[in-house]
Amino acid sequence: SAYPTQKPDRLLERIVNIGSKEGDLVADFFCGSGTTAAVAEKLGRKWIASDLGKFGIHTTRKRLIGVQRELKAAEKNFRAFEVLNLGRYERQAYLSVSPRLSDAQREAALTQKERDYRELILRAYQAESLA
Repeated sequence: SAYPTQKPDRLLERIVNIGSKEGDLVADFFCGSGTTAAVAEKLGRKWIASDLGKFGIHTTRKRLIGVQRELKAAEKNFRAFEVLNLGRYERQAYLSVSPRLSDAQREAALTQKERDYRELILRAYQAESLA
């Protein structure tokens, strides 16, 4: 694919090998074409990949299915994965608050929405907050 920030697989292999060991979690929150997730899967790492763009998400999904097929053909282990989304990719709309509220009410509403958003993401990934 032709992402402007795309990295070669071999570079990501070096980075993942240096920064983690088998079974560790690798995260890429701007996954684009999914190179990091694909490399992490091949190297036996757990991974989380996310992107705001539908094209990137579906490109990553397709790529990871290909990686799973390669690993299966080589009789190597691989993990199942699922694609999760927030609906219509509208995080900004999800976090917006009414302009009719007072400043204090807007601040309280925004704080609560951000807390709810974090909880949604943590539940989606079956994770716990570190804070």
